[in-house]
Amino acid sequence: MAGPGEVDLLAIVAPRRRAADLVRDAWDRGEAVTVVDPTAPAAAVEQVLATVAPTHVVDIDGRRALPGGLPVPEGTAAVVVTSGTTGAPKGVELTVEGAIAIGHG
Repeated sequence: MAGPGEVDLLAIVAPRRRAADLVRDAWDRGEAVTVVDPTAPAAAVEQVLATVAPTHVVDIDGRRALPGGLPVPEGTAAVVVTSGTTGAPKGVELTVEGAIAIGHG
């Protein structure tokens, strides 16, 4: 669970339309999200979850806490997984302000 100055990071593993609704719901609750492709191989999904360490996951089975999950700083809207230039996946935090700027770009 998130402490002062932190918010929960919710991994959403759902088809696009459902994922969009879940993202909006999470943002309405002040949570950050990371969206995971539900059609990806199980190993790829597990790699993303291990990389970003979300506090919770929402999938076909519902919402549940993940052991070892790490909250993110308050003001974080999303964590995007990228390989960058190293080829090793890593999570990059996108702030609420950044998400708003992208939406108006």
